Amino acid sequence: MSKFNKEQKIEIYHKWKDENISISQLAKAYRMNLANLDYMLRLIDMHGIEILTTKNQSYSKEFKQRTIEQAILGNKPYLQLSLELGFKSIGMLNNWIREYKKNG
Repeated sequence: MSKFNKEQKIEIYHKWKDENISISQLAKAYRMNLANLDYMLRLIDMHGIEILTTKNQSYSKEFKQRTIEQAILGNKPYLQLSLELGFKSIGMLNNWIREYKKNG
């Protein structure tokens, strides 16, 4: 979500939410990856515009472990869990799981 500044992200969000411009149209207009744009819009929709002003967090080893276990053992898709936890990156949880599986 870092290619665009906060104001641009808000503008894109309002075009989607208020003007009903489709995600695919926005992705093309702003030259964004469709999956990343979809994630950004859903994240803002779920957590509000304020999510754009929160600083990048560092997570404890315990939090990562609990989250990985919840992802692997739970019945929610990784994407949904990432959104609910407010991860700014669509791939962060997948990266954690990949590292976990690699290191055992």
